[in-house]
Amino acid sequence: MTYLMRIFVIAILTAAAVAGLALAKTQVPGSEGDPIVTKSYVDMQAVWDTRTVSQNSFYKLASGCEMVVAETEGGLDELSLKDANLGECALLDLTTGERLDRMVLAVGHHYLVGPGKEARLTFNGGGTVMTRGLAPEE
Repeated sequence: MTYLMRIFVIAILTAAAVAGLALAKTQVPGSEGDPIVTKSYVDMQAVWDTRTVSQNSFYKLASGCEMVVAETEGGLDELSLKDANLGECALLDLTTGERLDRMVLAVGHHYLVGPGKEARLTFNGGGTVMTRGLAPEE
């Protein structure tokens, strides 16, 4: 065999070995070894906790907790708060993209407790709320 032929064969074998190693290390998408997870997978893993709140009930949501008002007693569009520390905490309405500055929570709106302080809410009416993230304290 000539010198050039040997180099050609070695190059082909090296390329085949590298390709084989690369294919052996490739993970199947969506498998346990896949380093990338999809949004639907994360959403499926983050379970919502559903709770019923009654009039004058106190609810403390830790920093980073998410909350959605699922429904209210009487089918109203809003759930009013009797008391809240809205001046101290950052309760964000992610549906409108604004900081909550009034004592009313809208049904179907997605709220997030901003970093720093927990939100302390006392409900003026009853309804069902869903929370996700850090566990709320009652």
